[in-house]
Order: sequence, then C-alpha cells, then structure tokens
Amino acid sequence: MRHSYPTYGTGISLKESVVHCGLLLYILILTAASAVVILQGASDEPYYRFKPLDCLVQVGFGVALLILWAQLAVGVVLGTVTSRLSVWFLATLLWAAVVCYYLSFSPSGYVSDMVNHGWEFR
Repeated sequence: MRHSYPTYGTGISLKESVVHCGLLLYILILTAASAVVILQGASDEPYYRFKPLDCLVQVGFGVALLILWAQLAVGVVLGTVTSRLSVWFLATLLWAAVVCYYLSFSPSGYVSDMVNHGWEFR
C-alpha cells in the first residue's frame, strides 16, 4: 500500500521533492568533481614523469567518478521505471554520457602517456 503524503499544491510530495533536490545536488557534485579531473588532465598533458598525485587524480579519481556516474545512471533508470522519479530525470543519462565520454580520457590518457614516454620516476 502506497502512503499518501501532502503535496502542498505542487503535485509532488515534500518527500519526493527532497529526493529530487538531493539527486540534483548529487549530480552537481559529480559534475564539479569530474570537471576538476578533466580540466587538470587537459592542462597537465602530456605526462612525462610518474607522479603519485597525478596518478591518483587521473586514474584513481577518474575511475571512481566513472563508477559513480554509472551507478547514478542505473539509479535514474530504476527510479523512472518504478515511478519514483520523474521522466524528466532521464535527461541525466544524456549528461552522464557526455561527462563519462570526456572523463574516460583522464585514466586512459595518463596510462597512454606513461607507456609512450616511459616510466621515469622522480
């Protein structure tokens, strides 16, 4: 049995609006974190020397963000299919695809630079 929550004249309940706002905040945080990784990789390219911090940011955080974007996409699809999220949240899938496309160059580009330019440790 589904619970009936007050809608306050908006058509969606307060609980649903909190979930929507939380999801939008999560998307903004993922977008900002992804932008930092993408822009740092673009400004530092090409990598000639191995630096642990660069590796952590480009490979570690890059892959972690890709996983979080995939998790978000699956959650949005499941939320939409089960009618817990508005159909408008499916637009998130397009945004996630664009961000993941550019974000995927961070780990692959770093590894490619290390392979092509040698593993010089300093």
